[in-house]
Amino acid sequence: MSQLLRFVSIAVLGLLGLAVQATAETYPERVVRIVNPYPPGGSVDVMARILAQKLADNLGQQVIVENRSGGGGNTGSDFVAKAEPDGYTLLFTAPGPLTVNQRSAARLRLRQRTFVLAASAKRLSFTG
Repeated sequence: MSQLLRFVSIAVLGLLGLAVQATAETYPERVVRIVNPYPPGGSVDVMARILAQKLADNLGQQVIVENRSGGGGNTGSDFVAKAEPDGYTLLFTAPGPLTVNQRSAARLRLRQRTFVLAASAKRLSFTG
């Protein structure tokens, strides 16, 4: 009986693994939105648009860049923080809205733990 239970348990786990893999392979099923919390035409916007084009090519799904500027990057960052955490609304930003602004604008509820780092586009080192 214990061998039968072990076999059934392994079979169920295997099927669950296949189901999770099948679900993961369907992303993205709809348009992916990259929110840039700065005005169009700046360096962050240009980098976001280059990334969006490469993602669209690799994912086979439309990826758009939406500029939501204002408040030193807080408007766009707040929009992403309140979005459904389903991977279809991404924030592409410089560190300001997630570091400096959360200290200077007490009314904001932005916290670094609200966001998950998906990728780092550029790292700067100021060592000598």
